[in-house]
Amino acid sequence: MEQRMDLKQFLKILKKRFVSIILTTLVVFVIAVVASLYLIKPTYQATEYILIGTFSNEDVLVNSQKIDRLLASAVDFMESPIVVNTVKTKYDFKEEDIEESVSIQNNKSSQIVNVVARNSDPETAEKIANAIASTSVEKMEDLLKVDQIELLSSKKGETQLIRVDNPLVNMVIGLAVGLFMGIALALLREQFDDTITNSEELELSLGIRILGEVDAVQTKAEKQKMKLNKKKIEVDITQGKGGEVRA
Repeated sequence: MEQRMDLKQFLKILKKRFVSIILTTLVVFVIAVVASLYLIKPTYQATEYILIGTFSNEDVLVNSQKIDRLLASAVDFMESPIVVNTVKTKYDFKEEDIEESVSIQNNKSSQIVNVVARNSDPETAEKIANAIASTSVEKMEDLLKVDQIELLSSKKGETQLIRVDNPLVNMVIGLAVGLFMGIALALLREQFDDTITNSEELELSLGIRILGEVDAVQTKAEKQKMKLNKKKIEVDITQGKGGEVRA
């Protein structure tokens, strides 16, 4: 017969393993706090903005088609080895600093291309984003002869810099993970615990019906009575030994 766990039994297990669940939750939470504050490096994101095309009063359809082609070409060019290798050589960046942290983004129906760089050092993130953006503008003007391209954050201090990671979120996630781990371990321990605690478990284990139960637990009065009887017997034995000695 398959044993199923209902809500009442589940709550009973939680109550029984409450201490172990709390301890597991606290241990995982402390690990998450220590990791968030001391082990995991913060991540900063710097963004440079490049304007593709101009807002002129030309024919809207012609201008739109031209800008769409220019946008697609600009995004591909910024991700090409021409720009990446130039930045690595000119600014002495490592290859993994660029390839793993830089992304080129463009929202639909927007003439602005975002050059996003992430790094644990805010200054490095700013330098990488600015290097990719400025190099892309220079190369496109020089090699592709594109004049409708402009770096919007050309002045120092205009680069957008934010911290993208949040230690508090990591701590909350650690608390939730710890709680789920505690409950999972409690259910696992209960699943592999073969101790029989009531008649229902005994019936399921032996496959027979229990006709009655005998309460073998002694009451407080019975325990006190046994202690008095034990002391009386010890006194009788002691007196008996004394009488033998006097004889």
